[in-house]
Amino acid sequence: MTDTTYQFANYLAVFIDLLGHRDLYDKIAEIPPDGSEELSEFTSNVVEFIRSIEYLSKDVENYFTGHDSHESDLPWPEELAEFRAKMKNRICKVQRFSDGLVIFVPLKTDETHFPIGSVYKALGAAAMLILGSLAKGSPVRGGIAIGGGIELTDGELFGPVVGRAYEAESKIAQYPRIVVHPSVAKYVETHAAISEPKTNEEKYLKLMGSICSEMISHDVDGVQVLHYLGDALWGGILSNGGLPLLEKAREFAATQLLIHQNEGNSKLAIRYLLLNSYLTGNGPEASGEQ
Repeated sequence: MTDTTYQFANYLAVFIDLLGHRDLYDKIAEIPPDGSEELSEFTSNVVEFIRSIEYLSKDVENYFTGHDSHESDLPWPEELAEFRAKMKNRICKVQRFSDGLVIFVPLKTDETHFPIGSVYKALGAAAMLILGSLAKGSPVRGGIAIGGGIELTDGELFGPVVGRAYEAESKIAQYPRIVVHPSVAKYVETHAAISEPKTNEEKYLKLMGSICSEMISHDVDGVQVLHYLGDALWGGILSNGGLPLLEKAREFAATQLLIHQNEGNSKLAIRYLLLNSYLTGNGPEASGEQ
């Protein structure tokens, strides 16, 4: 044991799982003997596995870097400089987890940041990941939740919140989508429900709560999901360069649907039918944008 003081607190956790790795796992489960004919193919499979995880992490890092570097064109009075800095301060952290990752946000309020602002950025990162992964033909699935957790070391989150997000991904999501636990909707709606905000802080909290609430919708089965093609995300975070990704994502989903239909795989065919329905029923055409 160390003398470090640990604090159990509330966190938002986004659990992202890279799909389709079961066959690859089987191929790299046992290392062939040195000099064997199988060693070359084994090495290629290991490289493929590592590369897919590295790309996932880099996509998140690039998203956050781009988001942090964005500067508003609005003129900010000097007296609001400290408030603006508090708005821009991001406290999202990224933790690798097997063949996926966890993006998490500590929700304790202090004088240097607004947690709801980082929740917004974490939801945006999740939206970028799922659309980008579909466009690449390497789909992900996810779960988002809020709950108790603890960082035993910086950047490593443990506790019920991770389990809650993992269960949303593994037991509820079923196909490439990101399930949102009711705890998340409750958190953002509490901010959106601020009555008659008077201070800049109250106005900001209410605005961000409202935007985050609009990022969540009910899927056809009644499950709350991240609505990455809705106006709140498509019209904002995904508006720049999103259309080529959406076109590739639609092509991938349609191809997968046809493959599973031809193979008579009803389980996967139904899942990709649902994904196709979401991708074709939402986006710029649905909102009147081109």
